[in-house]
Amino acid sequence: MEHRKVKIEVINLSFSYEEKKDVLKDINLRVFENERLSLIGENGSGKTTLLLCICGLLKFKGKVIIDGEDFKESLRRKIGFLFENPDDSLFMPRVYDDVAFGPKNFKIQGKLDEIVKSSLNKVGLKDFENRVPHHLSFGEKKKVSLASLLSYDPEIFLLDEPTLGLSPLARKEFIKLVKNLRGTVVIATHDIDFAIEISDRIIFLNKGKIKREYKENFNKDEIIKLFEENIT
Repeated sequence: MEHRKVKIEVINLSFSYEEKKDVLKDINLRVFENERLSLIGENGSGKTTLLLCICGLLKFKGKVIIDGEDFKESLRRKIGFLFENPDDSLFMPRVYDDVAFGPKNFKIQGKLDEIVKSSLNKVGLKDFENRVPHHLSFGEKKKVSLASLLSYDPEIFLLDEPTLGLSPLARKEFIKLVKNLRGTVVIATHDIDFAIEISDRIIFLNKGKIKREYKENFNKDEIIKLFEENIT
């Protein structure tokens, strides 16, 4: 893995909310190009916060480096963030408008109608362009949210609890979509089975610190035991 290009580098990253200190403490992490990395840990361990820092949505201490450059607004085009709750990202009156938002914002070259149609087809939502987002099922909303990222073809996908709240069938479908993503994928999840199935590497976070790293040949019982030992 180490011979691969470093896509994301996190250096001495710390973050605190006003009401909660040291949510993240001196995180150092490298994510390689085209790697699939899962962040696991209990609620409050810092998984989601780390994703939000990487994509520049939170102001932190330390550094995030993307493709060798310190994070700046112009690099946001390379990153797609999938929120745990799709209602946090779907804000337009039609599915078409949500999926078209990224290409418009980033001035993507190409016919917008074709980009939107292709993105929806990739997630199995053919002819959903004129549907109303808040009338969709939870699983369909998650798929629209993913299509809205695919529409501008980011190089990095940051997925926050992508399988949470899905039915068994919808979960299976969404895992297949995640497996088909092209690029670097970083996932925050409680779903250990999903993390084991999808990941090249798994990082265990506890109390804002990296406690353990697993590379291939993941042992589910060992990971569950680690959760039990670190319950606070």
